[in-house]
Amino acid sequence: MEKISVIIPALNAENTIGETLSSVLRNQYISQVILVDNASTDDTSKIASAFEDARIEVLLNKQRGIAHSLNVGFKAATSKYIARCDADDLFPPDRTGWQYDWLENNPEYTAVSAGFSTIDSNGAHIANLACNLVAQDVTEALLHGKPITHFGTWLVRRSAIQKVGGARPWFTTAEDVDLQMRLSETGNIWYEPRIAYNYRLHDSSITHSLSSSRVEYFDQMARLFALQRRANGKDDLQSGREPDKYVVDCGVKGSKKSNSALDQSIGFLQADAWRNFKRGDYVAAKRCLLNAVRKKPHSYRLWVNYCTLVVKILYLRIFS
Repeated sequence: MEKISVIIPALNAENTIGETLSSVLRNQYISQVILVDNASTDDTSKIASAFEDARIEVLLNKQRGIAHSLNVGFKAATSKYIARCDADDLFPPDRTGWQYDWLENNPEYTAVSAGFSTIDSNGAHIANLACNLVAQDVTEALLHGKPITHFGTWLVRRSAIQKVGGARPWFTTAEDVDLQMRLSETGNIWYEPRIAYNYRLHDSSITHSLSSSRVEYFDQMARLFALQRRANGKDDLQSGREPDKYVVDCGVKGSKKSNSALDQSIGFLQADAWRNFKRGDYVAAKRCLLNAVRKKPHSYRLWVNYCTLVVKILYLRIFS
């Protein structure tokens, strides 16, 4: 029986697709790797096809958005379980082994999720995210529109993806957030606080190529739809009342893009610093904020944040 299909949507990813495929293929239980090439104009498909591995399938797709690409991959998947990996991200080598075993031993669960790390364009580690919680059932949080982690960390039953109909093409971005919440309506979702995905931050990714206001809009709509389904059984999309995306398109047209990979990586480092501070790991906390300062040394706000952290640490060491 085929065990795990990995869906990789790709667009002009020739610089990273080789490393991404290698990271996926070295994992356990991988039966099928489906690269959905979203009308690339570079050598993305050529590089993937050059791998001498029968598990790789390259599907050429018209440029119709990330949700449509995911659905092409979902439809072609034949395995019991499905995972997603973007064409510039990486799977840790032990990722699918423990997740597959966990789901096999817990058949009442729809999916298992985990934490992830962020890396820069060169693959250097930035910060760990969604790794400080305890292992737990996160179904209720998702049903209330509160995602816990990145969908790239999930291993999910193919039957559940089929049941919800895959990703929804209305979403330009946050289609994975919306999918997480709808999957939680098919069965329970488990979370493990260990690294299961390496998420690369760079400005050419879709999240950073869109304006921050548009990214925020679709993220908020995914959460709103979850609350609508909770209250009424259906959301606006399911009821045929599709919100007008023209409003957000006009609102961001010509606006400055403030959702850069640099700003996001600094935000992650600051968040990680204060999480380490609360845990009492002061060395790690200072290291995270210093790394943020090095990325943007002329930022007054970052220096204030760092000095505030140092003062708090000194106070606790003196008076506790």
